[in-house]
Amino acid sequence: MTVPTDPPLHRPRYLLWAFAGVLTSIAAGALITLIASIFVCLGMPPEAIYGSDIIAPYLGILCGSTLTGCLTAPSAERGGKRHRGAGRMGFAVGTIVGFLWIVAWCFLRARWDIGAVWHQAIARTTFGIWLAWFLAGQLGSFGGVYGSRMRGLRSLGRFAVFNVVALWICMSFSARSMPGGVLQLSPGVTVETRAPEADGTIVRLITCDFQREPGLRLGLYDADSDDAHPLDDRDTEYLGASPAAVFDRLGRHLDDINRRPRLIINGGFFGSNSNWAGFHIAPIVVHGRRLYNTHVYSDKWPEQSATFGVRYSEGHPEFALLAGDKWNDLGGLDTALAGVRPLRISGRSLPLKPGPGNTTLRCSRTSVAWPADSSKLYILIVREPDGEAASVEQKRSRRPVGGWDINKVQRCWEQMGIANAVQFDSGESTQLVTEDDHGRTQWVRSAYQLAKTLGYWHDRPIRISIPMTPPSANVGGVLNYIYVDGDKAR
Repeated sequence: MTVPTDPPLHRPRYLLWAFAGVLTSIAAGALITLIASIFVCLGMPPEAIYGSDIIAPYLGILCGSTLTGCLTAPSAERGGKRHRGAGRMGFAVGTIVGFLWIVAWCFLRARWDIGAVWHQAIARTTFGIWLAWFLAGQLGSFGGVYGSRMRGLRSLGRFAVFNVVALWICMSFSARSMPGGVLQLSPGVTVETRAPEADGTIVRLITCDFQREPGLRLGLYDADSDDAHPLDDRDTEYLGASPAAVFDRLGRHLDDINRRPRLIINGGFFGSNSNWAGFHIAPIVVHGRRLYNTHVYSDKWPEQSATFGVRYSEGHPEFALLAGDKWNDLGGLDTALAGVRPLRISGRSLPLKPGPGNTTLRCSRTSVAWPADSSKLYILIVREPDGEAASVEQKRSRRPVGGWDINKVQRCWEQMGIANAVQFDSGESTQLVTEDDHGRTQWVRSAYQLAKTLGYWHDRPIRISIPMTPPSANVGGVLNYIYVDGDKAR
C-alpha cells in the first residue's frame, strides 16, 4: 500500500520565497513608519515617532516572515513538520534582515575603511545592537509559524490589528518618556520643554546655573580625536554615531576623573567629503590644547565668523565671544569652538546676512547664550518634525512648515534679554542628550535618516522611512559636541 506524500521541497522556490520575505519586511517596515507619521498628524506628540523608529523594523520582519510562512506551509510536510518548516523559513528571513541592519551599521560607522572597520564599527557595536539582530531571527521564526497557521481574511484582519495596536502602544510609551514642563536634571541644570507648536515644532530651553551648582563645567568632545586615526582631521564615524552612543562613550571617559555628563549638544559647523568623511573648517580647543589650524569657515563668511570659548578662574567660568578664528587668540581658553555664527554681542543684536545655517530657512536649530557675568549658560534646541531637505523644498515650492529661521532664534534671545548669543550647526545636526541624577536619559535625535516627505496634513509632515539599521542604533551624529558635566558623587 502506497502512502501519499507531499511533493518534494524545491530549493529554488524556497530561496525565492525567502527573497520575497526579505523585501516584504523592508517594505512593510517602511509602510509602518508612514502609519506612525499619520498618527502624529492626527494629534500624537511629534516625538512619539521615536517609538515607531524602534518597533517598525520588527513589525516589518513580522510581516515578511508571516508571508513566507503562508507560502511555505502548503508545500511542507503535514503536521508539526509543516509548522517547523515555516518557522525555519521565517527565521531565515528575520536573520537576513538583521544581517542587513548590521551591514548598514558598519557602512555608516566606517564607510568600509579597512583600517577603521574594527575600531569604529565592530568594537563599538554595543550589546543592544547585537541583541537587535538576535531578536530579528527569533521574531522571524515566530512569524513563520504564525503565517503557516493563518486561515482566511479573519486571521489577516487580526494580524493587521495587532500590528497597529503594537505600533500605537510603543509610540505612546515613547511620547511619555519625553515629558513636557520643567525637568530638573541636577541642582543647577533644568530643561524646559514647551508644548508642541501647531506644526509640530518642539522647543527646549536648558539653563545651566553655575552659581547654584559650582561644580558644573563646559567641555568639548571631538569625534576625530577618538577614532582609529586620532587628530588626522578625517573622521568617518560621525554620521554613524548616535548621540546616545556618544553620551555613553563620553561618560566612560569622564568616569576616570570622577565626573559624569549632564548633557551633550551638537557643536560647530563642519565639512564632509564625497566619502562622508568629516573634517574641520575651523579650530577648536580641548582641555586647553589648540587643534586644527584651519580656517575654511572664516574665509567663506568673514563677517559671520566667531569663536565661542570659556576659561575658568578659581573654578568659575568666564565665557568669551571672539571675532573670527585667529589661532593666536585661542591661547588661554580651556574650551573653544571656532566657526560659530554670532547673534548677539554685549546686548546688541548683529545684522543677519546670508551665511552659515541658511539665515531664512526654517528648520531645527541649536543656539547658546549667556549673560555678561557668565553666571548661566542657556541652550536653545528647536526640533522641527521634518527633515532639512524637506525644509529646503518647502522654501522653494510652498509655505514653510515647522522649525525656526535664524531671525526667530535671535528674537528669542532679544526677548529674554540675554547679552550674548551664538548659533551652532543646525538642521539635521541638531541633537541633544540629557541625564538626570537618577540616571534617566532623554534625547532629541538627529533627523538623519533614509526618509522622504510625501505631503502634509494638519500642517504636519507625512513621512516614510526605510528602516535599514539596527533599531537601537539611532544613527546620525556630528563631528564634535559641546557638553556640560558635573561631579559624579554629590
